[in-house]
Amino acid sequence: MSYVIGIDLGTTYSAMAYINADGKSEIIPNAEGERITPSVLLFEDDSVVVGSYAKNVAVSEGERVVQFIKRRMGTDYRIRQNGRDYSPEDISALILKKLKQDAEVFLNTTIRDVVITVPAYFDDKRRVATKTAGEIAGLNVLGIINEPTAAALEFSASREVHNKTILVYDLGGGTFDITIMKVNGKDVNVIASGGDHELGGKDIDDCLIAFFQQEFRKATGFDPLTSLAGEQELRSKAEETKRKLSSSPNARVSLNVEGRQAAFKITQPQFEELIDELVLRTEMNVELVLDEAELSTRKIDDVLLVGGSSRIPLVAKMLTRLFGKEPLRSVNPDEVVAQGAAILANSLAIEAGEVPQTPNTLLPNISDVCAHSLGVVSLNDFGVPENSIIIPKNSKIPCQQSQVYGTVRDKQDAVDIEILQGDAQDPQDCVQLGIARMENLPPSLAGSPVEVTFAYDANGILHVKGVFLNTGQSISTNIEVQGVISPEAARRSRQELQSISVE
Repeated sequence: MSYVIGIDLGTTYSAMAYINADGKSEIIPNAEGERITPSVLLFEDDSVVVGSYAKNVAVSEGERVVQFIKRRMGTDYRIRQNGRDYSPEDISALILKKLKQDAEVFLNTTIRDVVITVPAYFDDKRRVATKTAGEIAGLNVLGIINEPTAAALEFSASREVHNKTILVYDLGGGTFDITIMKVNGKDVNVIASGGDHELGGKDIDDCLIAFFQQEFRKATGFDPLTSLAGEQELRSKAEETKRKLSSSPNARVSLNVEGRQAAFKITQPQFEELIDELVLRTEMNVELVLDEAELSTRKIDDVLLVGGSSRIPLVAKMLTRLFGKEPLRSVNPDEVVAQGAAILANSLAIEAGEVPQTPNTLLPNISDVCAHSLGVVSLNDFGVPENSIIIPKNSKIPCQQSQVYGTVRDKQDAVDIEILQGDAQDPQDCVQLGIARMENLPPSLAGSPVEVTFAYDANGILHVKGVFLNTGQSISTNIEVQGVISPEAARRSRQELQSISVE
């Protein structure tokens, strides 16, 4: 039998799911029998180990272990291992290769088609990088879906949600998302989305690590963070302690760094004081997205918790205070995103005629929004370049908007339309998607009108048209966001990584 799967490629943990014979989404355990897989790699001499073993030996093998690579997606970051430079796409591909292998063993078939999830707040460059990682791993990426949207799909499919406005609070290992959507059965209509791709469970762990460092120095006079082994020991115990404090009023911590030992206790109130500013940052983001959606807290029917760190009691306290009701705990925060991705993967495969439709199969209808604004570089009244937004953030896609600009000087014979993605006013703080050049313009006065039209389609491709209104002369181009690595480099990586054994 042929299967397609959904993959939640997480910062700290990854998960995968498929649609079973009953038409329901089901988690696929890895080869070790675990329902989620640590997104951690250990480079050995001739192979790569992905998962719990790599995570467990991070203390002793720190220089050969790679973690939190998702935060580097869409950048030119490189890490050197075994005489080769690895990009974030390469590292992510090795994680995906492990998941693919384990899914094939569990389902007893070859897996090729997948849907991979990304944070809603990822820009297009990071989304392209994620898709490229799947291709390097030998997968056919049917689609990329936002993590909160995937969670809402599974939530609706398992509970038959009708006519509800849901806010998804997604506090994952390395990223934080808020998405507000209308859910009515198979219809998921995203209203607004926001978040912070530099805020997550790792930052909460960092707060605990700083506390552990202070307590260890008090007890031993030694700074445990002066060694890589010490840093890994504290990080491992921080995650363990965070989990303990999510269900218990206190936790006992025992640290052993280079033969020095310290033991102490941390209470839940102490923990909450340590992370209060981080939770406040998430609250501010929630309020911002509510404002962008022009909704009050009273208009939100349910708050859905997603991501492992959403289990922290302080999160539920904050949301209960903000919305006047407790958030839902009816889904597994670690698994719901992969399950939703499997629903979309199965739906896309049915549409393509690759898998049969069963009576209980959900065929979702998703309406999404732009996660970031799209604009061009223009000069303000002071002659300073700024980002002039044409398609605002949270616009429904597909969409089309136009704006008219003036030429800068008399007899200007060419216009460069520099296309940006981002919400900042300063172009330097945005992502340049490309430049469309209009040439051979007739002599004209400064301020002659140039109309720029952006059309953004559901596949994430931006169609740009510029028209010199004095004569009707026009130029058109399609901007398909390119990743940091070229298609040729991605093909080379795929060939090279095929020879690497992943366990």
